[in-house]
Amino acid sequence: MPVERARYKRLTRFGPADVTVAVLARPGADRSAQVLEALAAQTAAGFDTVVVGDPWEGFGAAANAARARTDRALLIYLAGDARPNRGLVEAHLEFHNATDGPARIGAGTASTRRGAGAAARWLVAEIERLGADLRHLSVPAALVDAAGGFDADLALGFTALDLALRSDTAVASVPSARIEVDAPSDWDGVFDALVPLAWAERQLAAKHSGYRPALADHLRADRRARRLADRFDAAWEAGRELEELRAYLGPDFRWHNLFTHGHGVEAELAAVGDEAALFRTSTAYLYDLTVFSMSGTKDPYLAEVRSVVAPGARVLDYGCGIGSDGLQLLQAGYDVSFADFDNPSTRYLRWRLEQRGHHAPVYDVDGDVPGGFDAAFSFDVIEHVPDPVAFLHELEKRARIVVVNLLEPAPGDTHLHHDLPVAELLAYVRTQRLRSHRVHHGRSHLVVYERA
Repeated sequence: MPVERARYKRLTRFGPADVTVAVLARPGADRSAQVLEALAAQTAAGFDTVVVGDPWEGFGAAANAARARTDRALLIYLAGDARPNRGLVEAHLEFHNATDGPARIGAGTASTRRGAGAAARWLVAEIERLGADLRHLSVPAALVDAAGGFDADLALGFTALDLALRSDTAVASVPSARIEVDAPSDWDGVFDALVPLAWAERQLAAKHSGYRPALADHLRADRRARRLADRFDAAWEAGRELEELRAYLGPDFRWHNLFTHGHGVEAELAAVGDEAALFRTSTAYLYDLTVFSMSGTKDPYLAEVRSVVAPGARVLDYGCGIGSDGLQLLQAGYDVSFADFDNPSTRYLRWRLEQRGHHAPVYDVDGDVPGGFDAAFSFDVIEHVPDPVAFLHELEKRARIVVVNLLEPAPGDTHLHHDLPVAELLAYVRTQRLRSHRVHHGRSHLVVYERA
């Protein structure tokens, strides 16, 4: 329900002593020391500054944390990589003091660092136009309070726009308040930045029935950016993975666990002290596998499965984890079975199958897993097992065609990855009926073969 604007009329006059500048120091995009240095040179003096960062729970939670740390009447939010111009605080004060009417949200302008290319400029302008995050805006504290705060569930972006929609508040430009920000150097980097925004906009559209998603349309309308449109659509669809995990975990879901998913698995391994026990008990893997599935890394692997067996074929997702690969094939019309340890991941998979209205067996690999499948596939699993050749034999027992990827070792790999003897495994596969061998992502050898 819209917040009554009359409640803000008394807050239309502000001075520097009424202002708190909140710097949201997001990990990986934090230049808060530079932000504070620039704030010290502002033309206005007497405002307060707070820095909110670790643990990073997302834009909404960070904005609420900043609100909780001040009793001042006007909040100015800045991203942790923003470098404000000298008149930024003064410009926001002038904006909010310019009218005795209803309170508004002031959106400052942004530009890229000097020397940035067209891709970076497009992204910064698009984020500014959409109000996709809390990169740079000002809002009366009373407006935030009356709306019940920012929505902490909107951790990835569109947090400010959600506040405006919930409070029926106008968002107006404050052109003389400017910041410089970091931005990717090419279009692939732009896509990487758009992926979490796709998931966030999907959340916003689900929450506000009257909101019409705009990012995809803007991509297709721009001749430079339309190259990203199909990939953006795929990222949007991948947002279903996040929606399901949040629904399954309910109040136990933590954004921080999602943002630090790799560290969570390593911490569980240190706690249990044994890989075999980890694979049978891990809950951190729910986050880790969700992020991995949403990344699109395995899209070319699934395309290979679809190229060798047609819809309707019986396929086995061996080492399925939370089942995201097999679920995609189920949706495409394949007869899919799943196999993995009886663990939190497969319990989540059974829930997902029920939620989606599918009926498919989920086998425990510690028990009996049947054979007779047209194809068995296993992606990013073999590097976790102690005997990779024996693992291939397990796949061969169960299907006519085997599809598996072999990861070359790389610096910085998780301790859970064993160094695979890729050359030896490829030599073995060539003694079978090798149908294809392609290298993806610079190190992942995807092979398709039949038993000799």
